[in-house]
Amino acid sequence: MTHSRKRMNRMISFRVSDGEFEQLRATAEARGARSISDYVRLAVCGSPNGTEGTGQTFEQLSGDVTQLRRDIQMLKDILEIRNGVSAASGNGRA
Repeated sequence: MTHSRKRMNRMISFRVSDGEFEQLRATAEARGARSISDYVRLAVCGSPNGTEGTGQTFEQLSGDVTQLRRDIQMLKDILEIRNGVSAASGNGRA
C-alpha cells in the first residue's frame, strides 16, 4: 500500500475530530493499511501503479457486493430445497 520506491520527503498535516480519527483508524485497519498515513495517502493520491485509490476501491467493493449477493441467493436456494425436502419428509412424502 505504500509508495516504497519513491522517496517521500514532504509532509502534510491536518486536524480531524476524535470521531473522524477513529473512523480513519478503523477503516485503515480494516483495509490492511500499515498506518492511517498510508491509508489516507492511497485514498487521496492513488496506488503506486497510478490508479486512483478511491475508484479502484469502489469497483472492488462493488464486485465483492455483487458476489456476496450471488452467494446469498445460492444459500437461500439451498435452504429452500432442504426445507422443502424436510417438509415433504415430515408429511410422509419422501
